[in-house]
Amino acid sequence: MLPLLWLVAVVVAVEAATSPAFRAHGPWAPSRRALSEDERVAWWIGVKAARPHALDDAFANVTTPSHPRFMRYLSRAAVDALTQPEAAALPALTAWLGQLNTTYSAASNLLVVESSIHELETLLDTTLREFAASDAHRVIKATTPIHVPDVVAAYVEFVSVTLPASIVPSATDATTTSHPSRRLDTNTLITPTVLRGLYHIPADLVVTDARATQSFAVFFEASYSEADLIDFNTTMNTPRAPLAQRGNRPNDPRSPHAEPSLDVQYLTAMAPLATTYAWLMRGRNPFSALDEPFVAWADDILSRSSPPLVHSISYADDERHLAANAPNYLRSLDRLLQKMALRGLTVIVASGDDGAMGLQHRQRNMSLAAACAQGGPQWPASSPFVTSVGATMLLDGDETVCMADHGGRITSGGGFSSVYAQPAYQTRALASYVAQLQVPATYANLSGRGYPDVSAIGAHYRVRVNGTWRVISGTSASTPVLAAMVTLWNDARLNAGKSPVGFLNTLLYGFPSRDAFFDITTGDNRAGKRHQDKAPRCSHGYDAAHGWDAATGLGAPRFDALLSLVLHAEDVLRGNMTALTIPVVVNDTRTSLLAATKSSVMQSVVKSVVTSMGTASWLRGAGIFGGTLVLLVGLATAVMTLCVKLCRRRHARYEKVPTGHDTTL
Repeated sequence: MLPLLWLVAVVVAVEAATSPAFRAHGPWAPSRRALSEDERVAWWIGVKAARPHALDDAFANVTTPSHPRFMRYLSRAAVDALTQPEAAALPALTAWLGQLNTTYSAASNLLVVESSIHELETLLDTTLREFAASDAHRVIKATTPIHVPDVVAAYVEFVSVTLPASIVPSATDATTTSHPSRRLDTNTLITPTVLRGLYHIPADLVVTDARATQSFAVFFEASYSEADLIDFNTTMNTPRAPLAQRGNRPNDPRSPHAEPSLDVQYLTAMAPLATTYAWLMRGRNPFSALDEPFVAWADDILSRSSPPLVHSISYADDERHLAANAPNYLRSLDRLLQKMALRGLTVIVASGDDGAMGLQHRQRNMSLAAACAQGGPQWPASSPFVTSVGATMLLDGDETVCMADHGGRITSGGGFSSVYAQPAYQTRALASYVAQLQVPATYANLSGRGYPDVSAIGAHYRVRVNGTWRVISGTSASTPVLAAMVTLWNDARLNAGKSPVGFLNTLLYGFPSRDAFFDITTGDNRAGKRHQDKAPRCSHGYDAAHGWDAATGLGAPRFDALLSLVLHAEDVLRGNMTALTIPVVVNDTRTSLLAATKSSVMQSVVKSVVTSMGTASWLRGAGIFGGTLVLLVGLATAVMTLCVKLCRRRHARYEKVPTGHDTTL
């Protein structure tokens, strides 16, 4: 933040906050409030598909490189036809429901019904009750088995008010432990310029094909401010991008939140000039004691004839809790994610901020000892139909796992699904890592889907929120960065007359990792998310390792190499192209940045250059982050060494990210 060591600094305001992206609930219990018979509710009926395997088969064809239909995407009508119900299904269901208001979605096969409590209890021959959590979240569930008439039972897959398998009890003797926080020498604030340098993204690369569109999900009634975005663009010297809003609620720029502010600023900055959509969704998951309206979000996207091609999601829930309380909700979204892939859409999801333990300790109100005894996979990051993104950080001249107890504020989520089997595209990449893991047999389902798939820097992003500069950390930060990279790859493919990327994982795991990724081999995800300047740490978790690992996935993306591979994906993955030229990097900015952070003196200079106000344009033009910076700093080091201790004492608050006070997402 110190433009040069002796110049006046611009102070970045930081706040301690908890992002709604990974919201915790208190224990659930029957509410004291009695339900009125006249109270109106909305509930869902899942309608069975006439051909139950058609969607799976089509997904396999489009995502398998050896299949003739690989990367040949379908229209909206063709995709919806795969899950079409029996011809008699909807007439039978509407006849049973009588005069009740109903809405059917061909994308999700969901029939939404509006009724009174009395009408619902009569139809299903059950008793309903309200359950409440300590955060005032309420949900209505059946307390006795439901009964559906035989005439319609054959068409019904599920009803949303079915009794949860369990109501999570309050944990007893919950404890919090702390781990000494390592003081960072490499706490560089992250900006678009730094990200481009780290991942070999050309500074002048912009989106030129109007079809290369992108979107970010906005839940929890959150909003962003276009005034903040303008300030960010001006400071970071990034062009204004076309921005539009979709979904089922308006944006309120008067009350901006950290999460969508981060998303919109970095998604548009890293994929310049791409048309970007904020997908604002109200409401909650009606199936269980969960928050995010994932199904409504995906259903709305699939209802569009030309939806955005790339979607960034920075929200998650506990997988085991969801599987126990609302398995049908999980399956509903999975089908929609498959449909999105069939239409050529890419879905990028944050892996979580709580390390290997996941949300168990916070959301399920589980004791730390119990949460540490078993990995806590997060969903939808654990779904095999999304690309999951973990977080890294800069530490001692290296890119390492983002660790809350080493200054990262959050810990990269990762592990193995307790619900999904390991998909075929992962088998080879995970084999050696799983074979050498030393965790108890009860800790994780090592034959499950492993996540994350890839990672990127997730600590100490500079973000403009409500007219103030804030420092934000989380997989919520790394996720839109990868999503923007996919948009740039889409732009290249579309300009070459090819289809968009679509389902990304087949490509990521099929490409030669030595060329496509920066391998992250240091750090682990044993710690949880930092809270009140303490980070719980478990004895079990996952270490970074060569190749794929359950802390950072395949590693951090090398954009330029992946651009070449993605552009020729069909030929590369089918073995038709044996000699693909991978770009040779001259004056590697990444190497210069990492080397510079090994020295406290050089670190302060690099950071001041990166974060200085109003100088981004001439820095980029001068190539200051390349060999020139290293040369100049090297020549100046002898002189600077004499005064660096005094300078650091006087300006310490400007040289480092204020450890322990940044916002976590």
